[in-house]
Amino acid sequence: MGVKIYTCQFCTKLIKNKGSCKAHEMCCVKNSNRVKHKRSDKAGQKKGSIPWNKNKVFTEQTKQKILKKIESGEYKNFSSYTIRKLVRLYLIDKNGHSCMICGLSKWRDIDIPLVADHIDGNSENNELNNFRIICNNCDAILPTFKGKNRGNGRNNRYKIN
Repeated sequence: MGVKIYTCQFCTKLIKNKGSCKAHEMCCVKNSNRVKHKRSDKAGQKKGSIPWNKNKVFTEQTKQKILKKIESGEYKNFSSYTIRKLVRLYLIDKNGHSCMICGLSKWRDIDIPLVADHIDGNSENNELNNFRIICNNCDAILPTFKGKNRGNGRNNRYKIN
């Protein structure tokens, strides 16, 4: 007894399995009543390709919440990442979008990215007067930039020989 072969009634394709033949017939290109799957608008895009916060401007209500947390000292209870983010937004709102060292605010008509910098280099000193907003270029040439500051005020992170 041989293997039974089934034929698609629309395109005459030979298929070995009866279920596979039925499935093929339902979506066969030559079937005028075939099942057509409509793809969503987001199909084929990467998960993070839609920037939800592009050109997002903080509302006055959000600015007031940040100001309240900073003035009350409540910001010190948050993680270091959240502290830097809140202080950065506060200082940009207070001083404008410009580097506190070189004064640049735009480069080729694009706002330059600004970072919150600890003036004394100690990442655990989260007093408001220890922060400044600077551009990435100024940050890179400071003596407190990343690995250049190893051993200064970070005793719990590095072993000092």
